[in-house]
Amino acid sequence: MEMSLPAYTKKPKTFWEKNFANVFLMVGLTFIGITLFIFISQSLFFAKSKETTGKVIRFETSNYRSLAYPTIEYFTPDNVRHEYQHTEGTKPSIYRRGEVIKIYYNPANPTDVSLGYSFIAMGILLFFGVIFLTLGLGFKSKTKAL
Repeated sequence: MEMSLPAYTKKPKTFWEKNFANVFLMVGLTFIGITLFIFISQSLFFAKSKETTGKVIRFETSNYRSLAYPTIEYFTPDNVRHEYQHTEGTKPSIYRRGEVIKIYYNPANPTDVSLGYSFIAMGILLFFGVIFLTLGLGFKSKTKAL
């Protein structure tokens, strides 16, 4: 007795057809996870840091970047002078030469410095995380309905 194939066989789904929604969910959760990691690590830093004031003394630019990176001079309570070059540059600069700003440093390592929470970076990551998560949930519910 010979077995015959049915007249219509369903084509197997590709990886993307099966996992499209899951990829969006994972990207969204990754962005949200990175946001939480940044927030928690910055919160832990600020919990142990000391606040002082610093003065913008100059701006550095590189040959490949047109952004201005401020260099800030600050003193620890033992009157030791330190300089910190901020890792985030802007054009035009949000600081002015000679401007006095709040600065936070680790007392155990005064060269470990922050100018405050990175709300812009966290906001961008959280925004895209929520968008991807929402789209992933929407795609997932739509594919379950089919």
